[in-house]
Amino acid sequence: MHILRILFLIIWLCPILGQSQNLIWEKKIPLSSYENVSDVIKLSDGTYLGCGYSERWQIFNPSVGGAILLKFNENGDTISTKWTGFYGGFSGIERVSDNLNYALFGYWDLAASKGKSGLMLIDGFGQMIGTIPINTGEGETLLDFKVKDGFIWIAGEKNPSIFYPGGLTFDFMLKKLRLDGTEVFSFVYNGNDQTSRGEKMEFMPNGNILFSGTAGTKLCAFEIDTAGNQIQYRSYFTNPINGGWQAAGVNQMPDGSCLVAANRNTSPPSYYIGKHDSTGARIWGGISSGGTGERFVFSDGSIVYHYGKSSPPTSKIIRLSSDSVVLSSLNFMAPGMIQEYKSILDIYFNSDSSGVAVGNIFPLNFSTTNLYICKFGGLGIPFNPTSAKAMESLQTNAEPIPFPNPGSGNVKFTILAGPGQVSFTDMQGRTVWKGEYLPEKGISTQTFPSGLYQYRLQRNGKVWTGKWEKN
Repeated sequence: MHILRILFLIIWLCPILGQSQNLIWEKKIPLSSYENVSDVIKLSDGTYLGCGYSERWQIFNPSVGGAILLKFNENGDTISTKWTGFYGGFSGIERVSDNLNYALFGYWDLAASKGKSGLMLIDGFGQMIGTIPINTGEGETLLDFKVKDGFIWIAGEKNPSIFYPGGLTFDFMLKKLRLDGTEVFSFVYNGNDQTSRGEKMEFMPNGNILFSGTAGTKLCAFEIDTAGNQIQYRSYFTNPINGGWQAAGVNQMPDGSCLVAANRNTSPPSYYIGKHDSTGARIWGGISSGGTGERFVFSDGSIVYHYGKSSPPTSKIIRLSSDSVVLSSLNFMAPGMIQEYKSILDIYFNSDSSGVAVGNIFPLNFSTTNLYICKFGGLGIPFNPTSAKAMESLQTNAEPIPFPNPGSGNVKFTILAGPGQVSFTDMQGRTVWKGEYLPEKGISTQTFPSGLYQYRLQRNGKVWTGKWEKN
């Protein structure tokens, strides 16, 4: 993950002409010599929560930094910067309801000397309320996730054999979890190449999953149904030079076409961006020097993304029409702004068409990187993005789950506004507690022996079950 962040720093797009728009504020937040904010959401109290990485917390292991949460207000003022207690970094954060957020993180288990992954549970005010470990095997890397219809969907890559006879091999990997972290299935898919890598996923209008990434020199995507069955595989573009792809992904367009983009690990750095029809044929696009970050598609077919390059120093957010015409742009190197490179890794779009962007900032000599946040307006973006985070995209069918989990004191259930009936049984089926649950009091588990328990929660005719651990 650290290596991927460094690559993000040095690959940028070429300059594009466009009408300059307004930066409302920008903030540089130094914590250590290397850090970033990789993802951002808006909380129920109107503040913003970013997740990322910082080397400030290299307390016990000088080679691994800490996974952090950054909370800030509408003016960009820092409210808190918290180390989560895990050595590693975040892959993303999702707002599930007013009272519950999920964040995917990878961390280094110092005791086991190996990498692991988990989900962090965060309340509506940015407070950590628990974690869910994810069962990841050897050679598995988790890169993206979504929460939908009572399930957690995680995309990534799997190396079936580190010592594959023909060299390293990777497959697309998709995991489906219940909200308590129990695994429903884990499947792998191969894009007709030894080195397949799944990096991005989003839900299609028909309810299936568009799972995209690379297969060798190809940019490609799978369509997968909610049972994990492969419906379709499509290759969109083949790299004429066998330089590795970075930050690859396919976004759906409102007219049924797809936006395909990725960076190339070449010298100098370069990128591909293009629009392809439903058969995979290219409508427009090509390879240019520089690099691009995350892409966002809106309901009018317009596209917003960050781009830049190191020479000359260039850092912009641009908005393209569906026909690749530049509609507007924001130049982060304009006079009066902080004269350092900015790498935008995620954007939250507000209902007033403004955007709050997060990433990192670094001087022209690349000597260090710090946290970077900003707010901008004037891009003329309609507020109903099809593939971007926004307030109206909240899930309304979230499932109450116990927190903290594992725990040892009082247990409460997320998003539950009123009383319910709860029972806890041990793994031998013996009931250890049964009664009325009151949200303001919770359930005391001090007398529970340490171990794993099954819970059953009933309220208003609905029943939820899952597992809880006493530590």
